[in-house]
Amino acid sequence: MAIYYFPSCKVSSTYCKASKRLTDYIYNRFHKINRFIPLIAGVLGVGLNMWLQMSVTPLVVLTGLVSGLSSTGMYEAFEQLIKKK
Repeated sequence: MAIYYFPSCKVSSTYCKASKRLTDYIYNRFHKINRFIPLIAGVLGVGLNMWLQMSVTPLVVLTGLVSGLSSTGMYEAFEQLIKKK
């Protein structure tokens, strides 16, 4: 399966950054919010994929969820890589 089949993969990192900024704003008011970043990214990925595909099927939901969660994982991996240098 080609990567262009999942259009939400291209923009899910943007939503991950947006969820991080949103949680940073909320974190200043409510502590211990960082544990919800994967949940927010997953929900945003599912919502974005349903909007792009204009349907709700198990494949669309699963693809959006994986896209959102993988964007969070990649963000954390690059953050750790940059901090080690």
